[in-house]
Amino acid sequence: MMEPIYVDVPSVEAVQRAQDDLEQHGDAAVAALDRHLRWRLIRYLQDRHGDLDDLRRALIAAVRWARRQQLAPWDCRFTWMLELLRAARRSPSVAADLELLLEPGCRAAEVLALLAARDEALRPKTIAEELGLSKQQVSNLLRQLDERRLAARTSVRGGRAVWVTATARGIEAAARLRPATRESVVEPRSAAAGARAGKISQPLAAGAPAPSAPVLAGPAIWNENKLNERVPTIH
Repeated sequence: MMEPIYVDVPSVEAVQRAQDDLEQHGDAAVAALDRHLRWRLIRYLQDRHGDLDDLRRALIAAVRWARRQQLAPWDCRFTWMLELLRAARRSPSVAADLELLLEPGCRAAEVLALLAARDEALRPKTIAEELGLSKQQVSNLLRQLDERRLAARTSVRGGRAVWVTATARGIEAAARLRPATRESVVEPRSAAAGARAGKISQPLAAGAPAPSAPVLAGPAIWNENKLNERVPTIH
């Protein structure tokens, strides 16, 4: 006789099937239900995947059923899984944090990496300027980071000024990001600031025009030999 297997079914349905199969299969039905619930619980703990309400209701039903039928040690196991699920719901999920930070098109990772790389609190305006974002974009991203306790906003001067810092959880999450993501926001990334940084980091050859300046006919704009000449006195 084949043992029952509860796969690809909702957890509440798995509990119902185990109850129906108990008389015929005995402990094998409860063991199959235990494997199903542990698998669903692990998936939820790892990446917050699955129907949380279905799993919660299934565990409650399994606990009540196991206690009523005195199905040891399953009654203790199901109770333990239910308590673990409740604790997980109250605790922030690193997987959920990374899901937000790695979402395509979302700039939350850049904002968090910038905050984590700075020793001082930043103003939202500064974040917008350095990352080339609008004020509304920064406001939305900071709200998402604040809801996940990755960043903290502090209001001063009667709420007119807001300062933002990365929390300990935020710094930990930022450390999990790819190095390229972190390094790309350590320096200003706005259009103007990025252009300035690029010009400063690349020395100009003698006689070459600035990268953003139009190429003009005639003598070179930059001549490093002129630096050693004496500045004439203007009378």
